[in-house]
Amino acid sequence: MDYIDSNYLCYLLTKHKKYADKVEAYLVQVALGEKKCAASVYALTELYITLKRWFKWPEERAMWALDAILQNSNIDFLPLTEEIMRKVVDLRKKGYSYGDSIHLATLEANGLTSILSEDKDFDRYQGIERETL
Repeated sequence: MDYIDSNYLCYLLTKHKKYADKVEAYLVQVALGEKKCAASVYALTELYITLKRWFKWPEERAMWALDAILQNSNIDFLPLTEEIMRKVVDLRKKGYSYGDSIHLATLEANGLTSILSEDKDFDRYQGIERETL
């Protein structure tokens, strides 16, 4: 199962010139059941904040985007648990960002070893391989 970072979801929704088509093609495969994909439920929060703060999307449009992802993507959104948050605290002490710590701890808690992301900060974490589309 693949684990997808929120940056790819944002690239799709904002029609990023380099990545939008690749993400769309990948998510079509996921929607059709040809590939399995997971993400932390926290990715939805990251996506919402990015769309509102950086892209200045109005509330209605940002909520439409979240609903579209939830209704149509077939992504398995993994819960944010107390166990994961305890690991987040440890990862933050090692210098990882809060968001990256949540993703890394979620990967670990679910036995996943790779993340689809353009964020090179994941490259320094032992045991997790960053892949790109």
